[in-house]
Amino acid sequence: MLFYMLFISTILILCGSIGANAQGECARGLVTAGVPKGDITIEYGNPLEILCMLNTPTIYNSSHLRFYDNGEEVSKELVNLVNETTLRLFVEKPPISSRLYSCKLMTAPNEFEGVCFNYVYVGGKPQEVLSFSCISNNFENLNCSWIPVQNPFTTKYRITYSLRPNENRHFYECPNKSDVEHNYCLWTFDSNPPYRLPYEYFFFKLTGENKLGSIVRKYTINHFGVVLPRKAENLNFVNASSSSLTISLVIPSALKVFPPGIKIKVMYQSKWDPLNLWKEANTSFVINESERRVLNITRLKYANTVYDIKVLLKSNKAVDDEKWWSEPATITLHTKPSVPGLPPKTDVGCFESKVQGTFRNIYIYWQQIPQYEENGDNFEYKILQIEELVGSEWIER
Repeated sequence: MLFYMLFISTILILCGSIGANAQGECARGLVTAGVPKGDITIEYGNPLEILCMLNTPTIYNSSHLRFYDNGEEVSKELVNLVNETTLRLFVEKPPISSRLYSCKLMTAPNEFEGVCFNYVYVGGKPQEVLSFSCISNNFENLNCSWIPVQNPFTTKYRITYSLRPNENRHFYECPNKSDVEHNYCLWTFDSNPPYRLPYEYFFFKLTGENKLGSIVRKYTINHFGVVLPRKAENLNFVNASSSSLTISLVIPSALKVFPPGIKIKVMYQSKWDPLNLWKEANTSFVINESERRVLNITRLKYANTVYDIKVLLKSNKAVDDEKWWSEPATITLHTKPSVPGLPPKTDVGCFESKVQGTFRNIYIYWQQIPQYEENGDNFEYKILQIEELVGSEWIER
């Protein structure tokens, strides 16, 4: 005689048949002591119910059955005996996850035989992605990527863009479908469709779909604002004084026709400055020559000093965020020497006189100036003139 058990619920439960002299088939070709079998798919928020049923006749009963969740025995609070051959697992609201539930039969103390197993997938309909962003590397391509919400159900995405808002007829697909499988899309000059340089705004539509449903979201991207320039080229020395350095640089060729233009930031640091204390130069007076830009960095504090200089580029349309600055182009230059910045510090009483026989030795003391005020190599202190007061007259010695 055959008995069939049918459960009407919000989830799909796959149960096997129970019959005299019959063996349960847990999976195709796999004969075990009972059932259930098959994968279970649940939308998040709904309960999970699994029945583990022994084949009959048998010397065991349902009290010998145990449920395991990813190898760990399930709490007894979640299971109950239905009848002599059936053990029920019920979880009111299982978390979003992908788990392996198994049912085992205790054939002797601490000895278990596998009955069957279920892969249980708890997930939901596609959700709005955690982030969507685009970047144009040096105005030569456009790469848009997104971070999906984790979901055991595979979500397939489709991305398109148009050049006008609410456009339904003229839109452009992702050139490479395999890119979309990795949650990004890249348009280049050689792709089909190609990267469209002249347009400031791109209007994207991202569609996500899985076995439970679909979602569509739209994003507007300021194309010129997400251009990340390559670093400046041909950064060179032009001229120097004791308090200034003049440099020249070349904007990468792809950006020479960039519609909103490129912002330049110049940072400098002397060997006397604290580590990583960079100062920003005034770039208001950059000279635009035919092939290069020239900048005179003025009011430098130290003469005869090594300066590290770095130049960064950014789109004039980019937001005020450090991530949109290019990598720095760097150069190390040297200001010219100058006269010492300070005289040595002395005072009226900073000397000592000692008589030795027919001679008199004069010892003079002074405070050395800071090394950064020496302003030249081979710095030394010299006494250039000595005068002695004899009577009412000063006499040079």
